[in-house]
Amino acid sequence: ACSNEKHDCCGCCPAKLCNSRTTAALSGTVLTILAGSTAHGISRAAASHSTPMRAMWLLLFLVFLGLFFNNASTLVRRLSENKISKSYELDKVPFVFPDLYFCPINPYSGSFPFVLSTEEARQVNQEIRRLGKLYDDVFGNSSGEMHMSLKSRASFIQNSLPVDLITKYLTHRKSQSILRCNISSLHETFSVAVEEFSHPENLICFKLVLTEEQRHQMETKMYKLEVQLSADPYFKDFSYSGHHIKPMVDPDSGEEILYQDWHPTVGIEKLKSSGFTMLIVQNGTYPSFDHETSFLLAPGKSYTVSLEMEENFFSHDLHGTNCSVNNPNVTFKDYLTDEKVNFTYSYAACYYHEMTKQLLKELDCVFSHYPIIWSMRHAKRCFNMSESSKRSIQALKNKPIDWKQIEADVKRICRLSQPCQHPEYSASFSFATWPSVGSSAVSYFARMPLLNDSEHLAPAIAELIKIAKQLDSGEHPAHLEGVFRSYIAESMVSVTIAPSSTVSPQVVISRSYSFTAFLADTGGLLGLYIGCSLLTVCEIFELFYSLVEKLRS
Repeated sequence: ACSNEKHDCCGCCPAKLCNSRTTAALSGTVLTILAGSTAHGISRAAASHSTPMRAMWLLLFLVFLGLFFNNASTLVRRLSENKISKSYELDKVPFVFPDLYFCPINPYSGSFPFVLSTEEARQVNQEIRRLGKLYDDVFGNSSGEMHMSLKSRASFIQNSLPVDLITKYLTHRKSQSILRCNISSLHETFSVAVEEFSHPENLICFKLVLTEEQRHQMETKMYKLEVQLSADPYFKDFSYSGHHIKPMVDPDSGEEILYQDWHPTVGIEKLKSSGFTMLIVQNGTYPSFDHETSFLLAPGKSYTVSLEMEENFFSHDLHGTNCSVNNPNVTFKDYLTDEKVNFTYSYAACYYHEMTKQLLKELDCVFSHYPIIWSMRHAKRCFNMSESSKRSIQALKNKPIDWKQIEADVKRICRLSQPCQHPEYSASFSFATWPSVGSSAVSYFARMPLLNDSEHLAPAIAELIKIAKQLDSGEHPAHLEGVFRSYIAESMVSVTIAPSSTVSPQVVISRSYSFTAFLADTGGLLGLYIGCSLLTVCEIFELFYSLVEKLRS
């Protein structure tokens, strides 16, 4: 009866025989599905009626499966490394004209402090004496432990002078430094506005303020920007009639620090450079000397500058991990007025924000040459004796701080939060001597109007005009032309600026090995070694479904 197929097996046969038949039925189902599988090796093994051939195909399948896993591990390792690559797309985006700043290499004027009135000179000299006494109180005399060098005295006193006093009496001014600033083409010329920018690192810079229409003009190759500058060096042959700044004096050694040797960051610099630093900055961002493109302009030269731009574009899979899509504006505290100043988010803004937080945490003060974030506007400057206490200044000397690690942490944070799309600028330039010996420099300056307040607004230029008028008249001492030529060569700079192209390349930053590429390579290996594909995965689901149905029946 049990051999009769019409009878219910499980109803009339022993359990052992019933289980045997069930297993055989399931095995048959599995073999039938595997025989039609797209995984070629396993399908040949399942379909073969010869045991040796079935064993051979099964062995080959296992060998190639092992090779697949070996190669797949390399792909997994490559994907986990998260390496970044760059690719260039030429002439992809339109050129965007940047912000331009011209910062005197020596920010202290060589003329204004020598035409001060009696009261103005008294204010400056009185403040220098006060800070000198404060320095001696903080650091002691030559026999004390905290006594420091003459350069240190000069640096601390300069960092502690009131900013409004420095700006009003000591630094360069627009009227003296900017001789000319125009946008011109073959048919027309427009004047460009210039504004003074108080910079904590350089004391003073001059920003070119272009209108939207002027920016649009400069983004074509039909217009060029022409700037003529005066480095305003100290020139002993000019006979200024005002009162001068008295030198700082070390009370122990009696050694003097002349005003001409002052330097805002290193304290004293006897062999000074002259000229300007030209900063090329993305529109609306903070002009940082450390993080923006810059180069030096030497006096006595005419420069032709070609601006170039590359747009950095992060691929979408890097958004939120390697860059930030929505960056808020950054608000700084104005160095001169203490008011709010807004800037577009940039790497430099992030750097100063994070470094300021670290400095406040470690030192409870901020370096004098750092801009101060508005949210931390009450922070004291570390080397400003008028703001920091004697105890905190003395503590700065020996406090152990791992600056290398702090710098690394800050750069990592700012690198990951940089805008996902932003331009970077560079420049190429050539130069020639300017003005040449054969040029009409004497006639050019002799015809400049000498206004009543010229000696106050631009004292060095006023002296130069007086000399030029004497030379132009033909009645002058023999050495006067040499004085004129010498000052021109030591002071004047001419710059002509234009974009090198109206379109710029785009730098696409993406993962060097994406997840899509990983899937493609994995699928290629599966197809190469065992003939599998995504359809094979579907066959696995079919197998499970067939087994479940067989068990139910």
